[in-house]
Amino acid sequence: GAPGEVLDDGLTIACGEGAVRLVQLQKAGKQPMSADTFLRGNALSAGTRLG
Repeated sequence: GAPGEVLDDGLTIACGEGAVRLVQLQKAGKQPMSADTFLRGNALSAGTRLG
């Protein structure tokens, strides 16, 4: 996929070379959360472009 593209429903994100899987993230002004917790309240499907 193109850099910034969500590759699957588990927050694997394409990079310039390879991919990175997010296991924890933090929204601005919020506490850190696991990717699973984030996905329960936010729909990001494969093909979505971040950034």
